[in-house]
Amino acid sequence: MVNSIQGLNTDESSLIGEKALIVDKNLDMLRLGIEEAQVMRITPSVERLH
Repeated sequence: MVNSIQGLNTDESSLIGEKALIVDKNLDMLRLGIEEAQVMRITPSVERLH
């Protein structure tokens, strides 16, 4: 992918960079949501032990 970006002009490569940042941010949000869901799923099990 890096080689492909190097062959583009400045406008195209900056647009791709912006889109990559958006994708990274969305992936981070998805990971956070998954982690929160896992915590919520585990929490009731822990409460039953008390």
